[in-house]
Amino acid sequence: HSFIDEEHKEMKTISFSESKTKKLLGSNQEDWVTYNMTNFSRIYPDGTRVNSSNYDPSPSWSTGSQLVALNYQTHDTPMQLNSGKFLDNGGCGYILKPTFLRSREK
Repeated sequence: HSFIDEEHKEMKTISFSESKTKKLLGSNQEDWVTYNMTNFSRIYPDGTRVNSSNYDPSPSWSTGSQLVALNYQTHDTPMQLNSGKFLDNGGCGYILKPTFLRSREK
């Protein structure tokens, strides 16, 4: 699967489950980073997490996903990572991605 194809040519917001994201990250992380430079991706927990546990948000953040949804009712390690990440920016809920995740230019 190519992330940059006719169907995804223009800026779009697309939601991906955590399991779909794991698959995409496993196949080609560079394509995923490039895709996230021009599209808005939302990653959400699999529906099988009936106990409201969370997945590790770090791989999605480190490859440029813009919205990584977690189950806030569970204060587990992934939720603590999330809280700590956004404390860096005063807890406002938005952190500008590093340049290498926003632009192909060096």
